Amino acid sequence: MNPVQAMLAPNNNLCGWPPIVQSSTQSDELTAQLEIGAELPYFDGHFDGRPVLPGVVQTHWAAQLAQTWCATKSARCELRAVKFYHLVVPGTVLELHLHRSAGNGVPGRETVQFHYRALCSEKHGPAGQAVSQGKLIFHS
Repeated sequence: MNPVQAMLAPNNNLCGWPPIVQSSTQSDELTAQLEIGAELPYFDGHFDGRPVLPGVVQTHWAAQLAQTWCATKSARCELRAVKFYHLVVPGTVLELHLHRSAGNGVPGRETVQFHYRALCSEKHGPAGQAVSQGKLIFHS
């Protein structure tokens, strides 16, 4: 099993990651479905009475998965065009989609676009709504 398969395996028990219930990869695309349960530590104190998944956690998960998928050892990752459209609350099932492309002809650069969308939520919002998106640029 390669590192991406290990990371995407259901019940992977990765520290700080929600359960990954389904995933698929193609040459330049990766998709994972994440169950966002109330037990995740990121909801503690953010915010009392109305827990919300912090945006920085979404970007961290995307960057961590992209770095493993691209097999880059780059410690330098640049975020661009990050947008947050809707809140993520406990009970949401998120789909994280990554799309990798060459770094616009720049040697040593890998670009990965990420998109989160809510597949279902116990609290609000229709299935399929965009939650957040952005671009990750890895420099070697």
